Amino acid sequence: MVLLLAPAEDFLVKPGVVSWEEMSSSTFDSTWRLPDKRKAKGQDLLQEMRTLAVLEFETRDSSGSVYRGLGDLALAIRTKADQATWLRVVLESAPELEREWGSDLRELLLESSIRKPKWDPDDDSSRDGMLLGSAWDLSVEGEPWKSIDVETNAQQAATIIRANLAMIKTAENDYRAYFDIPGSSYEEIYPREEGYVRGEDPQGNEFAALKLYFRCELPLWYPDYRCDLRMLNRIDSQGNLVCDIYSTSGDFHWLAGRDIYLPLQSSSGEEKQRAGYLVVRQYGFDLDGVPDDDGDVQAALRQSLGSLKLRAEKLAGALGSASEDTGSARVPAFEVRGRR
Repeated sequence: MVLLLAPAEDFLVKPGVVSWEEMSSSTFDSTWRLPDKRKAKGQDLLQEMRTLAVLEFETRDSSGSVYRGLGDLALAIRTKADQATWLRVVLESAPELEREWGSDLRELLLESSIRKPKWDPDDDSSRDGMLLGSAWDLSVEGEPWKSIDVETNAQQAATIIRANLAMIKTAENDYRAYFDIPGSSYEEIYPREEGYVRGEDPQGNEFAALKLYFRCELPLWYPDYRCDLRMLNRIDSQGNLVCDIYSTSGDFHWLAGRDIYLPLQSSSGEEKQRAGYLVVRQYGFDLDGVPDDDGDVQAALRQSLGSLKLRAEKLAGALGSASEDTGSARVPAFEVRGRR
């Protein structure tokens, strides 16, 4: 007997409009959001990146071209055949910048390894365009975190995405493309068809929330794991887009994370133009029955954040516009697509 399988079908999820209260009770429980303030000592990568995103300086390359901020460097380096040599000359022209920020700038701006056809997210390359921070012990008090009886270490990383928010969010929510992510083990991944909602929060800012399901395979001696993921895109108190995630699936002791989008400006005479976003990701999980560690979480973070960078910038290039934004704090309209 020949078993005929129905071909996979693509589908578009249309958003419903709900109140903040309805969203909070049915889609995203805000008690699972990562804390806004750190309670333990250690590196605060987000605050460091907030400083770097708006830092003003003046550097020059060998041709005499002048660069006055991270946005200028992020756009210029993409045109350089020898990125490392160009950046070395630029940093040598500003010794104080080199001393205080040289290491971080190299990690963020040098991208030769992530551009390779066979990029390996398990390889923590110094030229993958991602800056890893130290682990963050969340030390969250109160429920639901109080009941978690394992370590809650979140990993931190930052990368520059040269695209506007609508492009980034469109790339992030096209789940048909997730099967092609380097190193991915997805067997299924799709948005819940009733789970995409939009509305306004109590401060009058837009939000967009989503329910997502995925199933991944593990090595032969472990069973597959499943995840019902919840996502919330919102505007924070500083006017930046934030995307929170969490899951209460039984295959995890815990899973939670957050992306913060810091706008980058490029200078051109007296005018400034959007140059993309410096994205800071804070993320952690602990699978039940699987001996994962900080290295496994870091690899998963590099895989997901690096692939988002590549897909969004590819989309920006295809549309011929990498960085046009309205400049106002808003959650952009974006499509949510799946296949199953």
